[in-house]
Amino acid sequence: MNLSQWKTCALVGLLVFSSAACRDTVAKQERRIGTESGLPILVTAFDFGEQRFEDALVEAKLAADRIEGLVSPKVKNSDLARAMEGGTAVVSPETLQVMEKVQELCTSTEGAFDVTIGPVLDLWLSTGPKGQIPEAVLKDAMDKVGCQLVKTSRTKSLVSLEKAGMRLELGGIIRGIVGEEVKKVLQKYGITRGIVDLDGDILLFSGKGDPEFKVGINHPLKPGTHYAVLSIAEGAVMTTACYGNATEAGCNIVDPRSGKVSTSLLSVTVTARDAAAADAYSTAFFVLGADEGFALAKSLPEVEAVFLMSDGAGGVTMKATPGLKDRVTLAQ
Repeated sequence: MNLSQWKTCALVGLLVFSSAACRDTVAKQERRIGTESGLPILVTAFDFGEQRFEDALVEAKLAADRIEGLVSPKVKNSDLARAMEGGTAVVSPETLQVMEKVQELCTSTEGAFDVTIGPVLDLWLSTGPKGQIPEAVLKDAMDKVGCQLVKTSRTKSLVSLEKAGMRLELGGIIRGIVGEEVKKVLQKYGITRGIVDLDGDILLFSGKGDPEFKVGINHPLKPGTHYAVLSIAEGAVMTTACYGNATEAGCNIVDPRSGKVSTSLLSVTVTARDAAAADAYSTAFFVLGADEGFALAKSLPEVEAVFLMSDGAGGVTMKATPGLKDRVTLAQ
């Protein structure tokens, strides 16, 4: 599994199950597909023909590989890999749309989500357990960070990077982007109730009158257990978490505004209709912290979030945005 950018410490293994016992006898099919880069995808469909499902999976994998091959900077000769290599690249309409979206998200989060964080993230990933970076080295890397350094042109279909040595890192949004493409294909084939699980980051969709899904939010201090359960009918559930890849300095979840690791939260789970936005916002809220991040979450339409924090005594405390009232409960 190739986790990257701030999502290096991301939550994995969210448990999804139907909330009504009557669904137990309904036909359910699961298949694992994955992108060429190794991103695992588990697809689940309910009440659907087997051959038709197999056909949908073939096209879904092609769609996932295609979008990743266009926008992932880690894929050789992708649009953004070419932009990093040459400073400017003519890109596909899909890549241009993605870059416009990440620029909007950078602005709306006041830089807490920023795909230019690559040079700084590379430093933190190479420090080892002590997690120390000389200030001069960090400053040099930070000079290459800032969404204002990325320019796009619709008329020329261009993405340009203003400084040499910039590295784009879409790890904080790529799962949402890929997941949306897979979901589109499944729905095109007529699947009305399903799950797209990208190694713990999840897209859910269902028809009118279908029961809600229940999504387990992992306990950040007790691996293999759930701290809370979220009830949701459809939408994306994306998490950024501070465990599983911590150093003595904290997690490799980096604040693009300072270049320092973020340590104030244990996890943030975001629900939204737009999976790419949910993916990015989970990172941004984590970076912003319990107060500023929670305030931003409450201000955004069609976005809800669950924050898990240390209680200072070896335990965990939770707070959720108002729209999740009666939808998130402590796990039994």
